[in-house]
Amino acid sequence: MSTTATQYETDYKAKFGPRAYLNEYFQEVDQTNHNVMQFIVETTEMYPAKLANATLLNFGCGPAIDTMISFAPQCAEIHMSDYLAGNLAEVQQWVRHAPDAFHWEIFLRRALSLESHGTIPDAEVTQADLEAREALIRQKMTQFLVGDAAQMHPLGDAATASYDVVSLFFCLEAAATTIEQWREMVKNVFSLLKPNGLLVWVMTAKQSKAYYVGDELFNIVPLKQSDIEAALEGIIAADSLKIQYFDVVEHEHVEGAYMVTALKAG
Repeated sequence: MSTTATQYETDYKAKFGPRAYLNEYFQEVDQTNHNVMQFIVETTEMYPAKLANATLLNFGCGPAIDTMISFAPQCAEIHMSDYLAGNLAEVQQWVRHAPDAFHWEIFLRRALSLESHGTIPDAEVTQADLEAREALIRQKMTQFLVGDAAQMHPLGDAATASYDVVSLFFCLEAAATTIEQWREMVKNVFSLLKPNGLLVWVMTAKQSKAYYVGDELFNIVPLKQSDIEAALEGIIAADSLKIQYFDVVEHEHVEGAYMVTALKAG
């Protein structure tokens, strides 16, 4: 571990509850969830060649599978990585059909509807299509890896894997305590991406400063678009960077979110 204690070393292991987090943010497909899922569908349509038969690393996955629903049909493998073993265990419960696993049906319905460009409403997605997508996701999730963004080798010194796609959703800004530490984490995580590989990244924006899980409050490093551009300078192909923004109205202390795609420099 890093010799300097990070927020997620001091707070997350002691205070973060995987099921409490799911109950807080995934009881319904709110506008933030919808926007992220729409962004993922658009990304799969924009970069089919990059995703075809790709091995995707979802870094900082938390206990959730929603962001992988629309990636699964194109990728060859999905590796889920998180700092907390409890988050990985929550995902594995779903993969193994555990009786008390979290239910993702409403998110599956929304993703399949979005993939149809709205021609199939959520309620009209068939049970057969739901079960087929669930089976595909479970098949594609082949590894569950403890990861630490504060380390130069986030998956461990022995890990030499290099990924075609690296995705992050609301991760590093909640792990770092300063903008300087956040920049170092960005550098560390994106070292796992192959040259010309695809980066898919969603993060809280502007004056977003914290989020709740039950009664626990976790800090967020506020980020501007210029912070993203500076952190990725020298890492990505400059003309490949695409940044979108949306307001977040559902969650106290969170102002908005950036949605980013880019290709790593060759």
